[in-house]
Order: sequence, then structure tokens, then C-alpha cells
Amino acid sequence: MAAVKERVRAEIEAAWELVAGHLAARGPYLPGGRRSAADFVLTVLMRWSRNMPRPTDTWPPLHALAQRMKALPSFRELYAREGLADWT
Repeated sequence: MAAVKERVRAEIEAAWELVAGHLAARGPYLPGGRRSAADFVLTVLMRWSRNMPRPTDTWPPLHALAQRMKALPSFRELYAREGLADWT
């Protein structure tokens, strides 16, 4: 079981590395200069990583995207309505 967990962890981190590289090269948002629905979905997925061995906020481009998205009034409202706590 430990070997499976380690392999999956490595695969997930490799995917985050790809996304972080894309954002660093073509960001600040997934499609480039404009925010899209994909950025909202990505932010949710990033939040889910908060309890992983290497959460997404350890990649600077992902951390920066999370900060930009969480600064939006819509995210602040979502956090308030759902009683969510910050993760980065």
C-alpha cells in the first residue's frame, strides 16, 4: 500500500509541476492573461491538496494564482457562506 501511495503522490506532484510551469511561462491564469472558469476549478483542486505531503502552495506560481483567486469578491463570499477557512 505504501508503494502505491508513493507512486500516486509522485504522479500528482508531477502534474502540479506541469501546471506550475505553464503558469510561470504563460500565466498569470491558465489561458494566459485573462481569468477563466478553468482557474476556478483549478483553485478548488488546489485547496484539496492542502493535506497532501506537498500542498500546491509550495509551488510559487500556484501559490500566486491561489492568492489572486481568493482575493476575488466571489471567493470571499463563498468562504463566508460555506464557513471555509483559508488554506495558504
